[in-house]
Amino acid sequence: KLHTAILSVCRKIYIEAAPVLYASNTFFADEVLLTALPRLRPWYRPVAVGELTGRVRRWHLRLRLDTPAPWPVEKITEAFTGAEELVVQVWQATFMGGVGAETLRRFEGVRGVRRVSIRDAPPGFEGYTAWLEGRMRLPEGDGAEGEEYV
Repeated sequence: KLHTAILSVCRKIYIEAAPVLYASNTFFADEVLLTALPRLRPWYRPVAVGELTGRVRRWHLRLRLDTPAPWPVEKITEAFTGAEELVVQVWQATFMGGVGAETLRRFEGVRGVRRVSIRDAPPGFEGYTAWLEGRMRLPEGDGAEGEEYV
């Protein structure tokens, strides 16, 4: 169990522990604001200090596949490129239909993620998610121009 309130007790503890807390733990990205208001646990209050959110290197995002992603491609690329870890947990409320792959395609520009995992993809997405994970692991700046999943 994490007791983050200890960071507010002593300035020295805060200075020494804050970098470890924010760089070593996985934070939940906001389903609307992405990395702007991350949460250490879904039920915790969001981290609202920009200086601290910039230290977060590990992300968990729940992504709904049956509706279009609410973010532009550029925002997704900027938010997650160079992350230490990115877990994209996909889900859909409807059994069939929706936008599916179109929502995931918005992540094709993300690069330099050390560990990436796309979880709970519906049947038929296995090949694409494996390809997308590999693409996100490519070094930053590698556009892999013309390389599309077939």
